Amino acid sequence: MTLGIPLTLTQLQDFFDPVYYNRGVSYVRAEMVRMVKVMSGGRRLISRVQGSGRNLYSCDIELVIPEGRVENILGICSCPVGFNCKHVVASLYHQILLQERSPADPGNELPFGLRQWFERLETVKGQGTPRRSGEEQLHFLLDVHESESGRSLQVETRKTRWLKSKRWSVGSLFSGGSRSPAAFLQETDSEVLRLLESFDEYHGPGDGRYLLAPGISDYLLARLIETGKVHWQQLGGSPLERGEPLAARLGWELQPDGSLRLEIAECALEDVQLLPLSPPWYVAPSIGRAGPLETGLEARAAGLLASAPVVPARFGRQLERQLKKVAPDHAVQVPRLEVEEAREDVVPVPHLLLGAQEHRFHYLRGLEDYLEGYAVLHFEYDGHRVHPDDAEEVKAFTGAEGKVQQIHRHLDQEEAFVDRLWDMGLIPRDVQPAEREGLSFEHELEDEGWVEFSLLGVPLLKEEGWQIDIDPSFAWQVKEPDAWYADLEEESGGDWFDLELGVSIEGKRISLLPMLVQYIANQRKAGTLQDFLNTDDEVPLLVNLRDGEGKGAILKLPYGKVRPIIQTLVELYDPKILDADGRLRMSRYQAAELNTLAETDLEWGGAEAPRKFAEKLAGFRELEAVPPPTGLKAELRPYQQQGLNWLQFLRQYGLSGILADDMGLGKTVQALAHLLVEKESGRAEHPSLVVATTSLMVNWASEAARFAPSLKVLVLQGPERRKRFQEIADHDLVLTTYPLLPRDSKVLLEQTWHLVILDEAQHIKNPRSKVAQTACKLKAKHRLCLTGTPMENHLGELWSQFHFLMPGLLGDERRFRTLFRNPIEKEGDQQRQQLLNRRIAPFMLRRDKREVVAELPEKTEIPVLVELEGKQRQLYETIRVAMDERVRKEIDRKGLERSQIVILDALLKLRQVCCDPRLLKMEAARKVTASAKLAQLMEMLPEMIDEGRRILLFSQFTSMLKLIEGELEKHSIPWVKLTGNTRDRATPVQRFQEREVPLFLISLKAGGAGLNLTAADTVIHYDPWWNPAVERQATDRAHRIGQENPVFVYKLVASGTVEEKINALQQKKQALADALFDGSKKGGVLTREDLQNLFEPLD
Repeated sequence: MTLGIPLTLTQLQDFFDPVYYNRGVSYVRAEMVRMVKVMSGGRRLISRVQGSGRNLYSCDIELVIPEGRVENILGICSCPVGFNCKHVVASLYHQILLQERSPADPGNELPFGLRQWFERLETVKGQGTPRRSGEEQLHFLLDVHESESGRSLQVETRKTRWLKSKRWSVGSLFSGGSRSPAAFLQETDSEVLRLLESFDEYHGPGDGRYLLAPGISDYLLARLIETGKVHWQQLGGSPLERGEPLAARLGWELQPDGSLRLEIAECALEDVQLLPLSPPWYVAPSIGRAGPLETGLEARAAGLLASAPVVPARFGRQLERQLKKVAPDHAVQVPRLEVEEAREDVVPVPHLLLGAQEHRFHYLRGLEDYLEGYAVLHFEYDGHRVHPDDAEEVKAFTGAEGKVQQIHRHLDQEEAFVDRLWDMGLIPRDVQPAEREGLSFEHELEDEGWVEFSLLGVPLLKEEGWQIDIDPSFAWQVKEPDAWYADLEEESGGDWFDLELGVSIEGKRISLLPMLVQYIANQRKAGTLQDFLNTDDEVPLLVNLRDGEGKGAILKLPYGKVRPIIQTLVELYDPKILDADGRLRMSRYQAAELNTLAETDLEWGGAEAPRKFAEKLAGFRELEAVPPPTGLKAELRPYQQQGLNWLQFLRQYGLSGILADDMGLGKTVQALAHLLVEKESGRAEHPSLVVATTSLMVNWASEAARFAPSLKVLVLQGPERRKRFQEIADHDLVLTTYPLLPRDSKVLLEQTWHLVILDEAQHIKNPRSKVAQTACKLKAKHRLCLTGTPMENHLGELWSQFHFLMPGLLGDERRFRTLFRNPIEKEGDQQRQQLLNRRIAPFMLRRDKREVVAELPEKTEIPVLVELEGKQRQLYETIRVAMDERVRKEIDRKGLERSQIVILDALLKLRQVCCDPRLLKMEAARKVTASAKLAQLMEMLPEMIDEGRRILLFSQFTSMLKLIEGELEKHSIPWVKLTGNTRDRATPVQRFQEREVPLFLISLKAGGAGLNLTAADTVIHYDPWWNPAVERQATDRAHRIGQENPVFVYKLVASGTVEEKINALQQKKQALADALFDGSKKGGVLTREDLQNLFEPLD
């Protein structure tokens, strides 16, 4: 029986604010009270009430009852209000409803005769007509309810639906308390519902369950059977029909728990059960019949016997004496019992069953299913089960040979066991799990609490001697793997593979990756990801597990064993990172991650190629020294030799990379050495391709001819290039430009290349450009990027280059933006930056000049050839033809020696066109504004400044310096300048020397001598100085005593023009060149052949 509280609904209202009271009542009507437990003789209640959202609130309510009457209510709640809130009201209201009887609503009844005739019509209704799918009916379930006071008949009313499978659904409980009857109810249903309400012993809040008073008249059951919709205990099969009266003897049978229970002892049917009615009835489920019993007893006496409670064996003699007063000896049998003395030496053993039930909760926004855990406690005394709430201090059990054994319970120990569960966070549960006998508990922290209890509490209780049983429904059982496995599936082409990682538990294989991804997502959402990543290897990792049958558990994993794959998942984190089968898609370039997994005890299956590749990478210890190729006409410096070793390492392992050395450290010569090694080894079965800016075509051709003359080089440039497409296969090295790559894609994409090199690879920074897309489609065994600035503006440019080199290494563009670019650029995430650095480190070699300063000479001269294009090229040819004709005529008229002024003027005009057409004061030059040399300079300066260089830029044309200043302003590059017009020479020198600005513009006349600019480490000669001594003097402004860093000297020379030819003439006829510019005749005479060479047309 439910323990009550001394309070009525009317009294309750006086203790609470009207608003809270009304809301509390509405919570009861919405069935939001989950549990109420009455304690301390009705003076205290603990309860759980669902909030309006997903929160479940706990209440602890004390009734102040000084003299038998409630004078105050102190309700503490875990909700934000905290005291005497609507949840406290709902708890008390719910409990009072359970205690008070609700008046029945008799309604309007038909005359008796008319009602009987209507009922006969109902039995004919629908006969012979197939039922419609979805048709609804009211059905009745019968059962016997047993309590300390006796047995009662229990009836459940269920609203069911006819299914397509030609059977009735289980349905849901239906309450007939509504004043407006449901449309599906038949008239007989309404009458039966009214009868049930009037005979209901329980008189609860009308939930569809009716408990009929013990010994009630059999009239109600007869009426129920007449409806044709009564079933025994569960829906299924045919409904019960009324059977013929059954002659039977009643007898008291000894039960396993040592008690006596009245049963049908003798009758003509098997498997019959006694129904507590007056007179008694039987039910025979196997034949679907129920009917009256003929016991030979007076009806009222038989009814009282049928509703008898279970009788403890020790009261057997008293039972026998009582029966003799109302029944003859032959009517009811009572066995002779031998009852032993009660033992006190048997101690209780606590047994705990862990399980879970699925519930459907009604939220304001709809329905939601959830799983609620429970623990059911009982005690065993010498193998006999005892319920903790059993009030008997002495328990009887049926032993061997029918003897009744008695055991004194140790209630203090039992109470200590219950308190032990309280200490572990378990609290009593109001709703008893179906078919579970014992004291039921739930955990106050729900899911989180059950996990902790399983991990820590269960092992501790087992050590203390508890017996723990775990039902398959319990979703928080902690399990450990029996074995680990990994499967690899390789795609055709070998660039991608899928990884499945899992464990075997009790013979079943379970994929881990989906659970780990969800775990990481939860940690990230909670803001605890970094703490999680720093977990010690020995700390267990707990993840939710569901097997193939939907049964839940908690998987306990050693963090150290899954750390490698977790770090990979964190790097690649994306909620959609796995495919539909729970596999992780990985690029072959991420195969190194498999090495860390290989260190664990895994059973490998599937493709072997990714593992072999991973093992090959794992075997790498250091770069092997590669002998320089015999055809290389240069001596590699140590760092350049290391670069060659690295390039060969990439080739050996089928990898690609970025050579990102500072400008001037010889990226081109390292690449040429690599190409020569491939050719001389016989591995270069196909030509190699270099894609570079148009301005670098001349340099590549020149450097190849200078350092690798054995390479057959084909330059694909200009309108005539198409005629040479058929020659591609006959060459070792093919050169083309970025603008021409998409234009010539049909030919270039059909060719298989041994190596594709992108020089100044930042030109594919936009992955959606035609250039980048075409580059990615090139068929090549190996790929290489050369750039001093792998990233100019944002990380997306770096991704684009690696997408060309090794697709998948950094994921797709969207994932890279999510994982790296946004966290690093927008949030300054250093952890992500470190992850990215680790990922690309093996595939990018970058040395700045400070790292290799000891290997560099004091001065390195680097010619930079620039190709004139378009209108500038046409202008040069126009001026050259005109000047060539003018010089020839002057020499014919005055002779070579007297024509020096005309010759120098002609050369000056050609040199001005090479520098910038705007320097030329001629009508033909006004419309030409493009300058190839100025464009080349503005490509070099930002990269140099990013590298931290200190630059001296010389030009003998002050007007050229003015044009350069305009470009510097556009690029926001700070500078100082020194020309012949500068009066304050000290200030710009001081600012440059003190590193306030990175660039110093100097004219020939102003800076050729007398300056000490040791802060500079880079010199750029924008236009060649034909007198080498003057040029050396300018260079020495930086390269002189006191300079601690090597100096790089860049000479910008327009390819094929008078600049390049006089540069060559300087080397061949130094004395003659000196004479040409200083007017002396000491070095020799300028011949007609020399002039003819100077004025030759462009190639």
